Amino acid sequence: MRGKALGSIFWAFSGMNIIKVLMESSAGKYNVLKDPIDRFIWVLYRTGFLTTAIRMVCNYIPYVGAILGNTIVTVIPIGTLNIDSIIAARNLQFVFWKEAAATASALYFMTFFWFNLLVRLIADGTFDADFEELDEEDLDYSISQATSYHYWGGEEEHSLLRMLFVGYITDPLRVTFNFPLIFIGVLFKFVFGLVKLTTIPRNLVVKLLTPNTENEGETLVMWYVDAIE
Repeated sequence: MRGKALGSIFWAFSGMNIIKVLMESSAGKYNVLKDPIDRFIWVLYRTGFLTTAIRMVCNYIPYVGAILGNTIVTVIPIGTLNIDSIIAARNLQFVFWKEAAATASALYFMTFFWFNLLVRLIADGTFDADFEELDEEDLDYSISQATSYHYWGGEEEHSLLRMLFVGYITDPLRVTFNFPLIFIGVLFKFVFGLVKLTTIPRNLVVKLLTPNTENEGETLVMWYVDAIE
């Protein structure tokens, strides 16, 4: 997943979006849009030139053209549909929460390491589990099964050396390096959430006045060209 995230980041910020759109268009991927004008608008939207085109068209209107064009692109959130940037954002979000969960797990097992070590020494069979069967039946792991998977990755042999390695090296390193980043990420998300609260009145007005379905990720341009069936 980290590789996919890095790959999507590269494509999102490499400046290759225009070339990618031209390749998609020449391959006939936009032919589902029957109207040629809709296809043209979609290409402008994907390449980021739609706002420029709107301003250019409005400039032909005498006296108020420039003001009208700026008002339209300011009030209506048009932007650019850079699919790679959306994929990159979702991949990074997935990696972030995955690392956050792994760090919380490492912190938990660091807390109970000596207890788990004692159980390993006197009752090793407690950690026996058939993980293939559990995964096939889509069952949740119990605490002992989760402990077994954390230290030994589902292997039948519960190596004491591997447990010590995970307990003394892997878990502390993960907590030490990830915790500050996760703390900053959670703090940023909290602050961003507070800022987003201030936009609720505007977003409600936009939802009421526009026909597109924002909850499904549909933008006004998507609705106009009927991109989502």
